[in-house]
Amino acid sequence: MEILVNNKGFANTIIFVHGAYHGAWCWNEKFIPFFVEKGFNTYSFSFRGHGNSEGEKKLSKYSIKNYVEDLKYILDMCKTPPIVIVHSMGATIVDALFKYYTPDISKLIFLAPTPVKNMLFGAVRSAVLSSRQSSVEIFLDGQISEAECEKYEKLIVVQESKKVMLNVVLGLNRPVINKKIETLVIGSWTDKVVLSKDVLQRAEYYKARLVMVDGICHDMMLSNRWRTVANCILDFINENKNI
Repeated sequence: MEILVNNKGFANTIIFVHGAYHGAWCWNEKFIPFFVEKGFNTYSFSFRGHGNSEGEKKLSKYSIKNYVEDLKYILDMCKTPPIVIVHSMGATIVDALFKYYTPDISKLIFLAPTPVKNMLFGAVRSAVLSSRQSSVEIFLDGQISEAECEKYEKLIVVQESKKVMLNVVLGLNRPVINKKIETLVIGSWTDKVVLSKDVLQRAEYYKARLVMVDGICHDMMLSNRWRTVANCILDFINENKNI
């Protein structure tokens, strides 16, 4: 499994969890340098079949439990409870994680997350969009440079596990919520992938703080407005933090 580690011996560690069609690379572009500079150890990884992880040819056979085991492996590497930042489909993987395990997490942040319940309408809308636009256009909505567009187009995988996507669409993983974990949900009113009502639903389910940003794309960690989101996360992490 591809694992990118920046362990500088800081007191706090962040694990970054990517979404569908992406890999560890999507965090390494902007977010990881930012949070390392702010004093955090970071771990990012690619689920099997994604990024530079092995198993691309078997991608269609992987289940959500396989992805959960990948995430659990990274969590077990941490000596202290980490902060977990999750994007898009990664939210469904975290839901399943809570279904199977009781992970020791200090804070949890969802970015443009898939809903806890089904996203049937959102899936139909995404299917219609994908017939008209490229993945980069849908995920980033023109909020990056032409050079970045060409770069990311080569990195985004062309397929995803059908078994996992079925879990996402049907909402088959209702997690048992650990109310002790402080949770933040950040969504966008203009997201082309996840409906704002689905973001609101997740925040309500997790009893989380909700921040809705206007005019930012689905891949908010790669957008030209990524600092707005990163600073929002940083403020949340630093609340009630003993330094």
